[in-house]
Amino acid sequence: MKKKEMSKSTVLFIGNAIIILLGIVILASGWLKVLSNEIYMWNLKGTMSQQPHEDIVVIGIDEQSIKEVGPYPWDRKVYAQLIQKLEQGGAKVIAFDIELYTESDKPESDQALAEELAKHKNIILPSHALVEGEFNRSTTVRAGEWMEARGVQQPIPIFKDFVHRAHINATFDH
Repeated sequence: MKKKEMSKSTVLFIGNAIIILLGIVILASGWLKVLSNEIYMWNLKGTMSQQPHEDIVVIGIDEQSIKEVGPYPWDRKVYAQLIQKLEQGGAKVIAFDIELYTESDKPESDQALAEELAKHKNIILPSHALVEGEFNRSTTVRAGEWMEARGVQQPIPIFKDFVHRAHINATFDH
């Protein structure tokens, strides 16, 4: 007996059904999202120079500055002097990545910094939302949902009235 040959339309139907099922499996498994993320990261790494824009100057606290200024944390008068020098140099914006959430043990230094901050309208100090649990140091954020904070950590009152605040919370994805 001769084998029956499948018609061309049957072969096309089965082929299309296999491709559709394969597409559904790939979409449902998240493989495309992983691939998309990897392509995105590859593109970012290929286009980043790892250097800030030429208009941005990053002043970091490194070993050399600790040798020159002294051990960290520094007296807040140091920050007041730094602001003065940066303003004299024509800084358009000064943004600190130093948390000034508590008063120092030198109220006169806090006052000196507050007085310097009051002279300028272009200074940014960090704030951050308290999103971690009391017993859990991680935060889970679902796609499309807002992060919920149980409070906001801000600069001390004598500073916060004279500065702009920017949040420094970071969420990490896979």
